Amino acid sequence: MWLLVTTRCNMRCKYCFIEKTDEDLSQKKAEEVIKAFIFSRGKEKQLLICGGEPILYFKLLKKIIPLTRFWAKKQDKSVIISLATNGTLIKKKHLDFLKKYKVKLAISIDGKRGSHNKFRVFKDGEGSFSQLSRNLPLIFKNFKKENICALMAIHPLEVKKMYDNFVYLTKLGFKSVNIEPIQTITWGEREREEFSRQLDRIFDYIIKEIENKRFLFLNCVSRIIARQEAFNKLIGVHPSGKIGDSCFCFYPNISFDINIIRLRNRASRKLVRILLKKAQQKDSPFFNYLEEIESYVFD
Repeated sequence: MWLLVTTRCNMRCKYCFIEKTDEDLSQKKAEEVIKAFIFSRGKEKQLLICGGEPILYFKLLKKIIPLTRFWAKKQDKSVIISLATNGTLIKKKHLDFLKKYKVKLAISIDGKRGSHNKFRVFKDGEGSFSQLSRNLPLIFKNFKKENICALMAIHPLEVKKMYDNFVYLTKLGFKSVNIEPIQTITWGEREREEFSRQLDRIFDYIIKEIENKRFLFLNCVSRIIARQEAFNKLIGVHPSGKIGDSCFCFYPNISFDINIIRLRNRASRKLVRILLKKAQQKDSPFFNYLEEIESYVFD
């Protein structure tokens, strides 16, 4: 379930499709939908809390996250809770709470300063890279690497830098990256071809790193291997109280290029086949890699 707790945000990312209507999800509605979600069929659940910027509504998070854990334990179910954040407002008190309740952090960062600041800006148009960078050491200090993921948005104008930005994020300290091509823009044929080439370079880099016993994870691959692709029933909850089958359905006037996601997922399955084949020998580092991969699954 994607739970949009607020449409408020301290940033104005140029590719964001969430309308900044300054709506907050009520605590009553949040508790109602989460309880129904946890008590519904299925033993394994994934809850992604997002916005807007959810840290702006931290008082709600302090209510609903402990309840989610309580209800899951009562029903003998597992739930992965992830929080998608731009990372610019994170403080030690937030990290202490999220760590206590085993919440995974998905941090929006598009790569190097130039690529990130091109689209991820504050209300005054200033890039957010510097402020986010100041918070990253605190985040890495307080969270295990398997509980942190970089949300790397890929814009067609920056697609040629995708490999370099991916490697940069891994050098910063991210072991898991979620590659998210922007869907609110129609990708041209040349851009799709370049996206495929850049993905292949990333795949080759990951394979070489595994051979050297340095493990890096792509969320689109981790989900498949950990069989999280079975999570095919999605629920989206908007702060207005509307419920749909995804977050995208709340904005019917915006067109989304689903084909670029399908391209990424097809390529990911190709890498999965390679990894599974290489992992057939138990003394192979690829075998150990697959043993670890489930810990790195984010929504």
